[in-house]
Amino acid sequence: MSSELIFSQRDTISPVKDSAGSSGCPIPEDPKLIADGWVSRFFGDARMARDSAETYEMMKHEVKLVPIDTSNLKDNCGGCAEAFVNFVVVYTRKL
Repeated sequence: MSSELIFSQRDTISPVKDSAGSSGCPIPEDPKLIADGWVSRFFGDARMARDSAETYEMMKHEVKLVPIDTSNLKDNCGGCAEAFVNFVVVYTRKL
């Protein structure tokens, strides 16, 4: 599966569709953060998130790295839940 991401709805992000046409489980945005002016950019591993945070900070954005909430994953997504322990959602807000 590609590591490329798509924004499937305004309030979720999902991995790109696999060869079977499944888009996996949507990862919901945090509604409180969105209401406070934060924008979810993507999810990624800790290294990718730190590198991106530095770039966003250079562009005068606040950055918040939030662990992924796996409570909405499908029952057969146990492997994803285990992997997502190492991932975060990157939120930014313009200073």
